[in-house]
Amino acid sequence: MKPFRNNFATYALLCGLMLLSQNVVGQNPKAKAIDDFVKPFADARHFSGVVLASENGIVFYEKAFGLAEASNQVANKPNTRFSIASITKPMTVVILARLNEQKKIALQDTLNKYIADFPRGDKITIEMLARHRSGIPHRVTKPAEETIAYTPAEMVEKIKKSELVFEPGSDNLYSSAGYTTLARVLEIASGKSYSQLLQEYVFTPAAMNDSVNFNSDKIILYQSDDYLLDADGYINAPLMNFSFLAGGRFSFQHGEGCSHVRPGGGERKIRRNGKTNVCGQRCFRQQRKYQRLSGEY
Repeated sequence: MKPFRNNFATYALLCGLMLLSQNVVGQNPKAKAIDDFVKPFADARHFSGVVLASENGIVFYEKAFGLAEASNQVANKPNTRFSIASITKPMTVVILARLNEQKKIALQDTLNKYIADFPRGDKITIEMLARHRSGIPHRVTKPAEETIAYTPAEMVEKIKKSELVFEPGSDNLYSSAGYTTLARVLEIASGKSYSQLLQEYVFTPAAMNDSVNFNSDKIILYQSDDYLLDADGYINAPLMNFSFLAGGRFSFQHGEGCSHVRPGGGERKIRRNGKTNVCGQRCFRQQRKYQRLSGEY
């Protein structure tokens, strides 16, 4: 069985393709082609989400498919909020790059500079955490523990108890726990919470006005429920509290938010519903600068 999670991965992929506006299907051949491609999946209940596309800075396709809440048959809308999962990790890298610019943290700093008692912390660098080369396992929690709310500091205490998978820097392993550790380091280096850092260095500069960080205690307006994909369509996903993935998987974003975040290129204006929105690219320039500093991660 493959995780469905309202199929945001497919949504993000389609967003990146120059797709096509709900009100021009039948007029724009590109719009019709994409609509013809997506609709069979949606009709088979194998796709649920929002498809938004722009060309030359103009949104020309925006359409919601499937259900945000299956039990009450609540349809997805363009302003439905979806968990963007590990797309949060590049945002964590953006924060790292900005703090590095401000001399608050260095890529070659060792982990024990910030978390003194972290096992092998004298061998793990900040760059290793960001590039998945620290040796920290991907997950350190059991399913039952993933229903509980944690702070990054509390999760780091759990991560400390796990065995490294390999000698730091000697190999590569995708690690959400490594990014939770990195999120905690960024909090310590900056004196701010991870949510505050996301807002200051990612959401505000990129004009992501509809994006929020996960908080299990708060009601997130227009949030979609989580589902898994079965042969017959939706089934309920196990109950999870994504705070155990701090720094690696839990921002929420409106379907419309895809127009605000466009990696590559300069700032562009997108006109929609009679309004012009500026797509800030500074945070993604910081990510590319980090990649030049440290190589692919």
